Amino acid sequence: MATFYNPTQWHYQEVTLAVGTVTAALLFLLYKVYVTVSTNGKEKKFTKKSLPKSSMSILETIQMMAGRKVPIQLFDMAKDLGSWNFELNLPVPGHPKVVVVAEAEDARSIFRDSLTEKPKSIYGQLMEMSPTKSPSMFAMQTGAEWHRRRKGTAPAFSQTHIRRMNQVAVKHTEKWLKEILTPMVQNNESFDVVKELLKVVLRAFSETALQYDISDEEIYMFITEWDLIAKEYVLKSAANPFRKYLTAILPERRRAVQACDSVYKLFHRIINNYRNLDSPMEGTVIDLIMKNPTFKNDENIIASELFLYMVAGHDTTAISVSWILMELGKNPQEQRSLRKALSNMKPEEWSKSELLRNVAREGMRLHPVSSHTVARELGRDMITKKGYFLQKGTLAFLPFYVIFRNNEIFEDAEAFLPSRWENPTESMKRAFIPFATGVQNCVGQALANAELHSILARMIYEFDFSVEDEGYPEGSLVFTPVGLRMKATRAKLTMDDNSSITQCWQGWADEERKFGLEMQQPYSKFVLNGQKSIESRAYPLPEALIDAKIEILQSEKGLDGVSSVPDRVTLNKSRDDNSSTPSPLKRIGWVTFAKCIQYTTREEFEADREKHLVDPNSGYGWNDERPIYGWVVGSYHKQDVVDVDKGSVDAVAVRRMRSLFDIITT
Repeated sequence: MATFYNPTQWHYQEVTLAVGTVTAALLFLLYKVYVTVSTNGKEKKFTKKSLPKSSMSILETIQMMAGRKVPIQLFDMAKDLGSWNFELNLPVPGHPKVVVVAEAEDARSIFRDSLTEKPKSIYGQLMEMSPTKSPSMFAMQTGAEWHRRRKGTAPAFSQTHIRRMNQVAVKHTEKWLKEILTPMVQNNESFDVVKELLKVVLRAFSETALQYDISDEEIYMFITEWDLIAKEYVLKSAANPFRKYLTAILPERRRAVQACDSVYKLFHRIINNYRNLDSPMEGTVIDLIMKNPTFKNDENIIASELFLYMVAGHDTTAISVSWILMELGKNPQEQRSLRKALSNMKPEEWSKSELLRNVAREGMRLHPVSSHTVARELGRDMITKKGYFLQKGTLAFLPFYVIFRNNEIFEDAEAFLPSRWENPTESMKRAFIPFATGVQNCVGQALANAELHSILARMIYEFDFSVEDEGYPEGSLVFTPVGLRMKATRAKLTMDDNSSITQCWQGWADEERKFGLEMQQPYSKFVLNGQKSIESRAYPLPEALIDAKIEILQSEKGLDGVSSVPDRVTLNKSRDDNSSTPSPLKRIGWVTFAKCIQYTTREEFEADREKHLVDPNSGYGWNDERPIYGWVVGSYHKQDVVDVDKGSVDAVAVRRMRSLFDIITT
């Protein structure tokens, strides 16, 4: 195929190459000047062990660090060099060396050293996004102002606010499952996991932290523009600080500047919305920032702070859940095990599930969203665990992606194995720091964990996920599975209905739980008017439900022996009310069963026909290939409609075993 000359294309390639070459030369010269001045002509009195050094040239290193696969390339580099710590050929003014520290104990020591700081050469690029060019708390070095900002917003992440924010996140997840995912399941359609979850978490964070009802258009704008901003300021400009002086000749830099302008307009609307609230909620992120005198009521500075809180508040949760869903889709046995564990607990107790925590830990270990962009400047000379010397002022990248794949700490490190966390070694626990450690750790990590566990559990409990397209990993501020597409189907929520495991499930005996029995018309009404004194089923009534009140959930008449409703049903008023979305199940009363008997012969079963009212020629009639049980009615109570407000949602019924549903109050 012929290659045609494109003047515009060649012009940009030439400009890019020229810019990179000139930048590399300038960096090298500045580096040599810095080293000469810093040593001041003094001779070394002893030899200091230096780290292994990357063989990449300066220009190649700049291109790598400005690329989208940095964590993977750093990991490959560590394996090639045979060292988890190594030096990059990347001279940066103000730093004697630039290194990668992926030896877990060394990284931990750097994080926790009181003299360690966030390097201005890296985090200063975040200031370029701000109209005032002023640093936010996320880019600021420790000091009096940093402490005032951190202390000022910390109450927004108290346990009380975390519970509230988590409940809202679950609410938006429920809405998405019902309105977006369920139709996709019915149509056998796949979905872009990251895009969908980003929207869910953005809505929740905006509502709870910023007290703002963000629109679909604003969500799309924010996600699109932030992607452009992150690639320019977090990757390219951090690797090449001279880009800010070349805005006039770099179209993508100019586009990123425009994106910043669009995003800041959104946050000015959010600020104005807060000021117009009659009674804003106290203690939220925006409330504490607006009242903090450190910000001097300066809208631009406040907008900058809110912007980065929004970034930090949605990326971690949404993208972590996306990675974990992908791994569960690729490992169906792990997915089934998690669903089984959740089904044996009440939803409000899911966060206590050890398996859920292990799945989340393993997902974040294998795919940490803050994979490579965390960096620190050493505040003192340091000798590493293996005896290498790092000079004060060294710029150290601390890539979690590499740290967490260290096979000296994590056996079979590149495999998804939640079971590794059942009995973790001390070195595993110390190495796993996805939210960093030390004074500048993540202020919102408790919220991120709570939302991640709740959203993941809610999705896995009801749906089974499979991978259609893994997409490809891409890094900017966070490491993302771009183009990851998955399909969902309704999960089989129960095991063999006659198994001793299901029958002896402890949840049946939980007095705080409510259970319902789906019954088709007209048999549901026959039970509640005394005509039907035995309910026949192909499975026994769990022993713990003998004499327990069980709600009658009436469904329309359908095929014999086939449920006409999904495994999860919203319960509201009856079908003949005026609600916009009537439930397929109507709560019409309750029943107790005094005992459960098993019929052993056709004659025995048909002798009770006046009690169970089963037509011998129907699908419920005698069958030599399956058992039939009789649930003997003890007492019953009829009611027309459950007493709830018109059109409101009172509860959700989740299928537990065949026609037995777990009724969860919302």
